[in-house]
Amino acid sequence: MNELLKILVHRPRPFLELPFVDWSGYSFASGHTIGATLLYGQLALFIVPALKARHWRALTSSAAIMIVLLVGFSRIALGAHYLTDVLAAIIFGILWLAFCLVAGKPMRRVNQQYQVAEIVTLPEGGEVVALPVEQTKAPAQNLLS
Repeated sequence: MNELLKILVHRPRPFLELPFVDWSGYSFASGHTIGATLLYGQLALFIVPALKARHWRALTSSAAIMIVLLVGFSRIALGAHYLTDVLAAIIFGILWLAFCLVAGKPMRRVNQQYQVAEIVTLPEGGEVVALPVEQTKAPAQNLLS
């Protein structure tokens, strides 16, 4: 998605005369910022539902947001991107996370329905069949709550 955006927009990088600046490619949108948004956003989406206490949820969400903002700031500070490149990357990352969250909802529903599956191999055709098995014990307690 990011490479397609870079090719479509064709925006050059900021020009800076510094010894450590040797950027190639186009500027819009920041790939590092999109990557950070997706990585830390997905981690937060996995971790936050498992946390019972509000302060842990708030801390986890705040940490993910802070890391994404720091990555975006570093891209601007190094002269690799404009502010709009970073803001667009954060928006595109959030939109992709939202899409994945909505698209993955039916899969989560199926996984909750069938907690355990037993694999059975049939002797005639050798086909593998997965059969749902009812849960026999209570789910494990969360250690982070």
